[in-house]
Amino acid sequence: MTPAKKKFALAAAGGAAIIIFAIVKLVFTLNGS
Repeated sequence: MTPAKKKFALAAAGGAAIIIFAIVKLVFTLNGS
């Protein structure tokens, strides 16, 4: 794996984690109200 691909994979994984966390937080907020 080239350094560029590795960096892109890390960025994609980080972005996906942030999106998933935001969705989970939103669901818990809606269920809590």
